[in-house]
Amino acid sequence: SPPSLASIKPSLRGVTALMPKCRTIRMIGSAALHFAWIANGRLTAYWEPDLNSWDSAAGAVLVQEAGGRITSLLGEPFTLTTRPTLASNGKTHDAILSVLEEAGVYGLDPE
Repeated sequence: SPPSLASIKPSLRGVTALMPKCRTIRMIGSAALHFAWIANGRLTAYWEPDLNSWDSAAGAVLVQEAGGRITSLLGEPFTLTTRPTLASNGKTHDAILSVLEEAGVYGLDPE
């Protein structure tokens, strides 16, 4: 489940936009596990409209060291202050960013 009420709508828009374009969408509830699975090739990508740095810092290193890519949902470079996050194997990153952009998923919706 999304961590805040303001992230529910962008999360659902993203799932709705991505679902017809991918094999499956998994929501495990652990950003750390998603990042680790991207790094080892088990998952293709993970995105979140509002992620805390303690949920992403170590995982970002794993993804980058494995040759993946991590950015904001606007495609900006990842930093510890980046909350709307997309991590991927790198090969699908731009395509996923494009689908999320078309769905209006940039981060939290205004409340």
